[in-house]
Amino acid sequence: MAIQLAKKVYGAKRVIGITSSARQVEFVEKIGADVGLNYHDEKFAQLLDDAVGEQGTSFYFDCVGGWILDSVLGTMATNGKVLACGSIAGYNDRSKAVVNNWGIITTRRLNVKGFIVLDYFGKAKEFAGVVGKAYQEGKIAFEEGENVSVVDCSGEKFGDVPKTWRLLFDDDKPSGKLITFVSNL
Repeated sequence: MAIQLAKKVYGAKRVIGITSSARQVEFVEKIGADVGLNYHDEKFAQLLDDAVGEQGTSFYFDCVGGWILDSVLGTMATNGKVLACGSIAGYNDRSKAVVNNWGIITTRRLNVKGFIVLDYFGKAKEFAGVVGKAYQEGKIAFEEGENVSVVDCSGEKFGDVPKTWRLLFDDDKPSGKLITFVSNL
């Protein structure tokens, strides 16, 4: 979703999608990333530097933290922005959440801000309108299949949300992105 919104709704000139497999690289490029990178690739750091180029990263939407955040911080442009939405790398092992490139935040004068959806409930209707319009215009694709798994937790199944989210840490998790369906607005 972040890739599609950045590229097709908010007009980002260049979007790099970081993911965990060659198949997911194909998927993020299919939905709008100019470049997809597999963080398991042994040449990931060099591929990231090459993809970013001399201009540096001006905006990074981070859901992972840890060494991936560290890698991207090394590519940030002066006055760049980092929106920290999650830190899944350290959820089960805090030692994997360490940020070694903290000094770059100071020297490049980065703006790092935490993002919690609860802070934006007042804008939910406005955002739903933006996303709904983008979906109707074909700017946002949603395709359940090998790259997207939807787990229905609507109605009486709402109590299954924690069990569904624990799948993110399971080796047997569904392939691709995991979406939790809770309601039709």
